[in-house]
Amino acid sequence: MKLKLLLFFITFSILKVSAQGLPCRTSEQNAIVYRNNPSALQEKKDFDVFSKKFALEQKTATSKTAAATYTIPVVFHVYGVTQSGSTVTYQKIVNHLEQLNNDFNGRSADYQTVEPFFQARRATLSIDFKLAKIDPNGGCTDGVVFHPAKNGYGNGGGYDAQIAADAWDNKKYMNIYIQNDLYNDGSLYNSGVAWYPNSAMTASNTARVVFNGAYLYDNSYSTEFAATLTHEFGHFLNLIHTFEGGCTGTDEVADTPAEDGNHTLGCTPGTNCSGAKVNFENYMGYNGAQGCYKMYTQGQVTRMLAALQHPARITLWQPQNLINTGVSTTGTGSSLVASTISFKESSVNDGSFDTSSIITLGGTKKFALTSGNMVAGTHYTHNFPAGITPIVTVNSNSQITLTLSGKATNHAATNNAAGGITFLSAAFVGGTTGLSCNSVFYDFKFASPYGIFYVNMADVVINATTSWEYFTIDKGDDPAFGGWRFAANALKIETYSKQLVCESGTRNISLIAPNVIVGATSNFTSPAAYPGQLDLRKSGYTVWDGKTGYVGFNYLLDGETCYGWFKVSVDANGDGYKILEYAYNTKPNAPVKTGSLDVVLATTEYELEPKSFTMYPNPASDVVEFSFNKLNLDKITLTIYTINGVVVDVVKKPTSYSVAHLAKGMYIVVATDGNFTETKKLVVK
Repeated sequence: MKLKLLLFFITFSILKVSAQGLPCRTSEQNAIVYRNNPSALQEKKDFDVFSKKFALEQKTATSKTAAATYTIPVVFHVYGVTQSGSTVTYQKIVNHLEQLNNDFNGRSADYQTVEPFFQARRATLSIDFKLAKIDPNGGCTDGVVFHPAKNGYGNGGGYDAQIAADAWDNKKYMNIYIQNDLYNDGSLYNSGVAWYPNSAMTASNTARVVFNGAYLYDNSYSTEFAATLTHEFGHFLNLIHTFEGGCTGTDEVADTPAEDGNHTLGCTPGTNCSGAKVNFENYMGYNGAQGCYKMYTQGQVTRMLAALQHPARITLWQPQNLINTGVSTTGTGSSLVASTISFKESSVNDGSFDTSSIITLGGTKKFALTSGNMVAGTHYTHNFPAGITPIVTVNSNSQITLTLSGKATNHAATNNAAGGITFLSAAFVGGTTGLSCNSVFYDFKFASPYGIFYVNMADVVINATTSWEYFTIDKGDDPAFGGWRFAANALKIETYSKQLVCESGTRNISLIAPNVIVGATSNFTSPAAYPGQLDLRKSGYTVWDGKTGYVGFNYLLDGETCYGWFKVSVDANGDGYKILEYAYNTKPNAPVKTGSLDVVLATTEYELEPKSFTMYPNPASDVVEFSFNKLNLDKITLTIYTINGVVVDVVKKPTSYSVAHLAKGMYIVVATDGNFTETKKLVVK
């Protein structure tokens, strides 16, 4: 029944797919990278040859030695502390990493319950993924960095500059990005994606695993489904899906049986298309995600051991790097851990900061003071932005609070900077001996001057032919919205949990006149779970029929509530509508007036017409036409997927495409030119 409801929901809203998550797109996203970088593809092919030779050497080795234990320093970048309604915390990252290490090392209880037929093939990798304790600047860290909400790092192109800007040196740290919407396409149900070893990606600081925080061990509906992160780490170590290419494909491992790729067995033993048993409990398949992920095979472990010799991975586990990143079992000591390593300019927007960072001294070391304030030059030095002075208040001999005094001399968004505070010998009992690090580095983030920005957007047109269109606003931690014809004469606006101004006591979106204030006193209403999204028009609520007016919305910008409006025109028959333009205020908690054009054009910060592609008709039964705005058609590649993530077709330089051969249903269309990537949904009727 659950699946039927989900399929029904996909057909009409394409907003939610499954609590169990959409399939991993590692193969498709790596393919994008290879198309854009042929040398990376050649490197992959050459390394596959090396891996097979390595496996043969391992198998024919005459002397057996104890397996080495590998340690990999990792850093988690968390984008938004709430993802699909679940919190993402430091402790949840710690808990999940412990479970993941148990999976690799065969310490999970279900490792002992592997199907008897495959018990002789199972194997473990002696590896320990550890949160970094020293950051790239040499400062103290706990290995988890929190950022404002952001999405899209699961794409194989289009986000590289942002990814590299956030990354820690890929030669020293394995970077894991926790985001809710991996492809920034409005779907919050993709679990994870990762990239195989690739020297060019490591050199450009884009090597990564991306995972949905909704599926962390403490958040997921199933602890077994949470093991999809173990699946993604397998990709990072060059493992391929066991079902790659179906029954005629290969994962380049000799002891994993072929699979047909339908993943219909779940946790029930079964056979493949040639009658051989399927290793349904394998971490690199999909069946195990239904509740029985348990094992890697010996061949897979050997392939991962080979991957650890790849130039893009070998530097991670070298002894000196383990010391440099603070995860070595030798030479460690007490360290400083900050509650936050990022300061955001206060809402006054004057270069000042009104938040603090609590620094705790772990281990056996103690601060020399138990109260009062530390003194600059005696207890610490710093290189914070000009105009900013740290105040270090001692709470106890193991904890201090850092606050910031003054105003930054330069505080536009382009003046974002990093700065550190280093604690001197006098700050500690017994000096700095016994410390693994004595500095903490912070990011200082400023906001551009506040304003109300107007956007003359490309119209979102919703009708019987185009029943759904996903769109985003220029700003916001979650900028996603959707125009939606839920049914005949039933119109909704999808807000992805954001609020709109509604009639009192209802979910009916208010028709707001011009020059009306939208702000804290407006009657903002949250949507309910499907099908309780907010109604623009339905039976019994027809005030919008034939009218043009304004819809008030709110959104979060770096965690602060801001307000805006959409201009909306509903057809006279109540069966379609257009979203014509919008405006938004970037000052937290400040109102905006509907229809007022006494504002700044958004082109001061954004292109009025961004790069994009459209397709029509949609739904379609014959031929779909494609249109590209500000994009070079010669560089465009379209990849068409089933809703389960299986590639149907790849089309270069597309102007039109016949869907006559496709089964009726929902498809995902991804357009990319290497730098730009956009995802849309296509309905074949």
